[in-house]
Amino acid sequence: MPPRLEPRVFDAVLEQPLDTSWGGFQKQVLGFQAAHSQAGAGAKENRGDQTIVRVEEWLERVDGSWPPLLWVHFIDPHTPDNCPEPFPQTYAGEVEFVDAMAGRLVDGWDAKLGAADTLSVITADHGEHLDDHGVERGHGTLWITNLRTPLLTRCPGLIETGTVGDELTRQIDVLPTVLDYCAVPLPSDVLGMSLRQHISTIAA
Repeated sequence: MPPRLEPRVFDAVLEQPLDTSWGGFQKQVLGFQAAHSQAGAGAKENRGDQTIVRVEEWLERVDGSWPPLLWVHFIDPHTPDNCPEPFPQTYAGEVEFVDAMAGRLVDGWDAKLGAADTLSVITADHGEHLDDHGVERGHGTLWITNLRTPLLTRCPGLIETGTVGDELTRQIDVLPTVLDYCAVPLPSDVLGMSLRQHISTIAA
């Protein structure tokens, strides 16, 4: 089981650390204070191959003696389709490109920090119409093509490989699930519920 987190002040190596306090934990967010979202999906610096370079630079200096948390957003499956070769500049090509970048992220994490005590979660904020309901590309509706999103988890030793569930889950369940696996108490003002028991049940 991943080690239980204890309150600790993290030493910041960047010039302007972001001080935060949550649930009794005093900490400084290390490494990702700078935003890389200007100009959205069309900006080259926001493309997955640029994002993964920043992640790998972070992995080089992260202190692996304490449990780290890394949140990464790949914005690529949005117009314009500007993924690099050899990936086709289509929605499907963008998805394939992000899949490759996510694999590179997991491989880099495992090489530096190991997989044994790591919980990995991959999800998305919405689906895509892809010509359903007469909409070529877009979101913001309650059609099933927008509501269905991937939710993949990996935690060697705690989640059996190949476990598949068909129960309804929600995005607000992701944070409680992560906290549950990390043995961190759920703050009273956090919505959602842990999916750990559900994952354990379907794996049995």
